[in-house]
Amino acid sequence: MTWRQTVEAVTAAALAEFGDAPGEVGVYVHGSIALGGWTPGQSDIDLLVVVHRAPPERLEVFAKEFAEWEGQPLELTVVEDALARTPRAAGPELVLPLAITRACGLVVRGRPVTEQFGEIPRARVRRQWVEQLETRLHVGTEHDVVLTACRALAFHEQNRFLSEQDGATWARFRLPRHAALVGRILDERQVAVRDAGFVLTWERRPGHEAHELAADVIRTLYGPDPVG
Repeated sequence: MTWRQTVEAVTAAALAEFGDAPGEVGVYVHGSIALGGWTPGQSDIDLLVVVHRAPPERLEVFAKEFAEWEGQPLELTVVEDALARTPRAAGPELVLPLAITRACGLVVRGRPVTEQFGEIPRARVRRQWVEQLETRLHVGTEHDVVLTACRALAFHEQNRFLSEQDGATWARFRLPRHAALVGRILDERQVAVRDAGFVLTWERRPGHEAHELAADVIRTLYGPDPVG
């Protein structure tokens, strides 16, 4: 099943569950597909479904039903229209999905992204990049930490959301102190794309070099905003 077929299946299920009248359900693709970095078998399919109104437990149950669909890793988020339009009340876990969807999301069904999703202040997005990076230092892999740090820096300096591949490629020549580490991660990523069984280095825990890179990027994110 292709990612398009998965998106179509989730869209049909959302319409059956929450209604198919205009304005009742919006479906948006974000993440690696929207950013141009999706890799079959490795990347998640990131979907954001917007419904007019529904109890929180109903939204949660629907999202959990699609934790995986026909073998495709799927990250499904379901929110009410009011929250999408006024995202200042959104929890931390929703900040990046909402911000990326507004900036780069692909419309499957519903209003244009800039009409459906309100703007999240840059300061809050920067804080969320810091939180995500700190979390991945504790529970993620070296790849997670390096790729997240590169993407966070691109947002900080250029107000851009980049895929993992593009973020690392962009940051490699802007971080001379960490260029060797970023280059190694990019090389290993290319090997992993060619060989699905290449998992030993892919699952490596963050080492000293990754911690130093994360620390430098976190300090930058807490510093003056070059865009705002």
